[in-house]
Amino acid sequence: MLEKIRKYKLISGSFVVSAIFVLAGFVRAMITLQKIGSPFIVHFNDMQGITSVSGIGVILFAGIFGIAVVLLNGSIALEFEERNTFFGRLIAALTLVFAVLLFIAFTAILSVN
Repeated sequence: MLEKIRKYKLISGSFVVSAIFVLAGFVRAMITLQKIGSPFIVHFNDMQGITSVSGIGVILFAGIFGIAVVLLNGSIALEFEERNTFFGRLIAALTLVFAVLLFIAFTAILSVN
């Protein structure tokens, strides 16, 4: 596995950046929401107001799920990169988009609270 990581630097770099996005959003959210306390606003709508209030478990689940997705997609993309470069790079790009969207979701939750 380490040979593939060293061999395919573009794919590996993409997943390092994805993991940094997920971890940065998760750690920032955990630190900020620990100061606020529980419960906190998870979803807000201009028309209806507050539509979802929850505890720290939602943030924990999103962070752990995000890291799991990045790790799993990383291993799948490395396998695909060895056989077909298009699918490996596609998975890497889509995972990076997923990580950025998760970072934005963490930021949105913090901005409402």
